Amino acid sequence: MGVAVYTKEVCPVEINGIKCGQKFDTKNGLRCPAHGIQAQKLFIQVTGIKDKKSTRIRIYTDSEGKPLGLHNVVELKQRINRDMDRGVFDSRNYLPKDKKRLTWKNYVKGYLKELKRRTEIPPGEDGWLSLGALRSFKKIQRLYLIPHFGDYELSEVTDLSVIKFIRYLKKWSDPKESSSDSMKHQCISGINHMLAYAVTERDIPPLTFRMPKVTQSKKNITTLSPEQQADIIRFVSTRNAQLILLWAVKTGRRIGEYRAMKIRDVDTNKMEYVVRDAFDEEVDKPFPKVSKTAGAVFPMDEEMVAIYKEATKDRICRPMDYVFLNSQGRHFLHTSLSTVFDKARKKAGYNIALNEFGRHSWATQRIEAGWSFDQVAQFLLNTGVMVEQKYANVTKATRAAILKLHEKPIKKTGGN
Repeated sequence: MGVAVYTKEVCPVEINGIKCGQKFDTKNGLRCPAHGIQAQKLFIQVTGIKDKKSTRIRIYTDSEGKPLGLHNVVELKQRINRDMDRGVFDSRNYLPKDKKRLTWKNYVKGYLKELKRRTEIPPGEDGWLSLGALRSFKKIQRLYLIPHFGDYELSEVTDLSVIKFIRYLKKWSDPKESSSDSMKHQCISGINHMLAYAVTERDIPPLTFRMPKVTQSKKNITTLSPEQQADIIRFVSTRNAQLILLWAVKTGRRIGEYRAMKIRDVDTNKMEYVVRDAFDEEVDKPFPKVSKTAGAVFPMDEEMVAIYKEATKDRICRPMDYVFLNSQGRHFLHTSLSTVFDKARKKAGYNIALNEFGRHSWATQRIEAGWSFDQVAQFLLNTGVMVEQKYANVTKATRAAILKLHEKPIKKTGGN
């Protein structure tokens, strides 16, 4: 698409009954070179538009309906070019406020396009958005926000309308049952995120109200003992899958972290492994959940070394190869690993999620063995406060001695 500034005006100067009539164009700075008269009424022409009745549109006014002059035409053109570069240009956004309807269902299309563009930014750079976050925003919009706020003007969304929406929010899967506090919190976040985007785009004025808060009830976490974890692993169909689940049991790493672990991350001579990468959906990004925690070094015991050696047995391994491969020689997808795990835990008679089986059970076992919340947090690459909030119900009157292996301090590598 192309963007250009034009005017229909000509120089109005008249001398001795003869009108100048000089056309204003961009070559002469939209000014008459003979008389220095500046064009006053400009318009922006956008060409090459697809999926429209016309492939060309002309924008004559700003969002307030005022004719475009030099004071605002340059800024408006820059904004149009920026939207085109991001792939979110929509001519409806450039109509005067009295002629356009910024309804929720219309505006959300460009908003989600912008979020999609941000997922294509290299992970860790300014503006980057994870695929998981995009999926969450899309789900909230599709199931809850668009059905309710779809015909609302953005300016009609107020704290009272949000409070009313949250108060009567029902489960998408069961309209007779009230939605969870967690889902209400996610909906409020989704509303706030899109309105904040509209403010930054100057499509609506800054919000004059604060979003209501939802106090979330503490989520019950199901955990297993080492013996129960072993029961499930016995029913896992392949040895490859057993090995990656054994590593989850031994380390408490996030699912995306242990799936992304590479040969370069393990040093069996030093009995250490490094947490560098993690999967965002199925995109391998160069840091775990929080970028500043990348490069943390953790100790290994003999069992962990044995798991690693068996996982890499009879392979010609390069530094960037994944440690754990499925039976087809590829890294484990989250969906396929979850499917294998679900079949095994059902056969073993347990109702538990994959992250509870590994990470949450690991943390619970250490707290029961006498670890402090801060010590557990150090290994989970989390904060002591967050660990305490999740596992505060896991206490013992007398704390046991900490295993000597885990007294070894966590280090940081020189880089990612």
